[in-house]
Amino acid sequence: MVGPAYAFYPFFAELISNGANIGVIAVTIAAWSIKIQWLPFALSILDIKFVLLLNLFILIYAFLNGYVIELFLKINPKRFVL
Repeated sequence: MVGPAYAFYPFFAELISNGANIGVIAVTIAAWSIKIQWLPFALSILDIKFVLLLNLFILIYAFLNGYVIELFLKINPKRFVL
């Protein structure tokens, strides 16, 4: 997705109100910094190993973030108010 994340918050709220899992929304927001369109520029400046590892770590962090959010909501579901 291209653009600032806050522009998509109403879209995420609509997804949640239609039954989407909050962990999926958290993964989407956390993985926002993976920019496919910037890969040629990043590869021209940085090493391919660094760019691939950076994107891999971002992806791993995004899924871990979604899992942790789901754990927090299981512990205290009243804290999430939409």
